[in-house]
Amino acid sequence: MKTIIGTKLRQEHAAFLLHSLAEHIPDAVHSRDQESCFMLVNHAAIGLFKLAFPDQAFRKNNLEVFVDDYLRDTLPTTRNINTGNSIVTDRTKT
Repeated sequence: MKTIIGTKLRQEHAAFLLHSLAEHIPDAVHSRDQESCFMLVNHAAIGLFKLAFPDQAFRKNNLEVFVDDYLRDTLPTTRNINTGNSIVTDRTKT
């Protein structure tokens, strides 16, 4: 029983640290689950995506959040990420 509680606390602490980091850096940060639904969207990403608040993206996929032009640009990247490969992009150069 101690091990389960300890593991749960470590997972909660790791999640807290990740969310804290994402909210306190100036870069846009978001992560998705295996179905491409947003699971983490920080304030910088909300501004980049032109959303009013995080709930507009949370647990939703591209089709539920963005307009067609954005989808055409990001679908190849999203498909690559779903294979398990990570991609870091610099949107300030576009």
